[in-house]
Amino acid sequence: ERVTEETARWIAKLAPFGAGNPAPVFLSLGAPVSDVRRFGRNGKPHLGFRLGRWNAVCWRMGDREADLAQRIDAVWSFRRGQSGETELELKDFRPA
Repeated sequence: ERVTEETARWIAKLAPFGAGNPAPVFLSLGAPVSDVRRFGRNGKPHLGFRLGRWNAVCWRMGDREADLAQRIDAVWSFRRGQSGETELELKDFRPA
């Protein structure tokens, strides 16, 4: 709830990210989950959902849908979605 679009813009000023300058990674504790969906056809499916006010994506974690609870602890980074909106890319999560 304390992370805003302004926070995301500030973090983006630290780019470019890559070798020698890794993207910042954050931890949210007890974040509310809603609107869960699985997507993707090839290989492992992906998870998408709302994490608080943000759209979130978990690449190749569709098999972990059962691990999602009403609230989770999540490790994530900002990313730009396909339509240019800011969203969260989860690295890992667990029920809170």
